[in-house]
Amino acid sequence: MSSDQKKATNLSIRAAVDCFTEILGNNGARIVFRKAGLEDIYDNPPPYDLNPNISVDSQTKLYINVAELFGLKGALGIWRRVGYTAVKYGNDYGHAFDGYKNLPPVEKYNKGSEFLSLVIGKGKTVMNGTGWVDFDCFDCTVCSPYHSSGTKTPVCLLYTGALQYIADWAYGKNAAQVIETKCKATGGDTCYYELVMKG
Repeated sequence: MSSDQKKATNLSIRAAVDCFTEILGNNGARIVFRKAGLEDIYDNPPPYDLNPNISVDSQTKLYINVAELFGLKGALGIWRRVGYTAVKYGNDYGHAFDGYKNLPPVEKYNKGSEFLSLVIGKGKTVMNGTGWVDFDCFDCTVCSPYHSSGTKTPVCLLYTGALQYIADWAYGKNAAQVIETKCKATGGDTCYYELVMKG
């Protein structure tokens, strides 16, 4: 299935509307959505459910527009915060992880990562041999404009932020860190995220 056939869910788009508004304000969020041709979604946000909404390619335009407006360096911090906040909103208002809250931390993180893949329509969880799950976003589109730019550090902080929220939810704040260890923008064959326990 090509990325233009894949659909982002209402939950992921509604969370994007809410967290872009929180982070960039009404005017900034409206500009990002307008530049992506999605101003009608900003004006009429979908509900927090798992029904399909816009194409993954259209969703990606939202994030690429942030870099066009703020530059790549400015976009990195915004992307990370948007990823973190979007999953937080999906959990707080969409009750995304309610069914997992009584599981052990390892299982909570694993299930949360699987759910993220379902909601964003990209990536997959990978058992890394230690009983923990890594996240492989082999079909990442956020970094696609930077594949030939010679970027020195990974740029897909949107997903780093999203996975970091799941880690904080599962293990507790500051117990674990999510690190993108491979990125297509730095010449990697995929965008790959590992969970590292602190201490």
